[in-house]
Amino acid sequence: MGHYLDMNVIGAGAAPDEPLQPGMVFAIEPLLFCNANQFAVFIEDNVLVTDTGYEVLSAGLPYTADEVETVDDKHHFYARKLKGKVRCDGVSS
Repeated sequence: MGHYLDMNVIGAGAAPDEPLQPGMVFAIEPLLFCNANQFAVFIEDNVLVTDTGYEVLSAGLPYTADEVETVDDKHHFYARKLKGKVRCDGVSS
């Protein structure tokens, strides 16, 4: 798990041995780092604990490399900077 979320964004959360309770929200944030391009991406899922399990609040956002690159191509300067370089999965962009 990454960290709890609250009105301060990064919350103090529960004690380490306290079980998850409905209403708690936390982030799971794996890091993707591409050494070849000196480029890092944090993909953060925000998860709400419910009475019956959980709900991923960030569902529907770009998640795969192709989805992120599609958004990147449309909205950010990174796409221009990395155009023509080899992606971390070995595919030339």
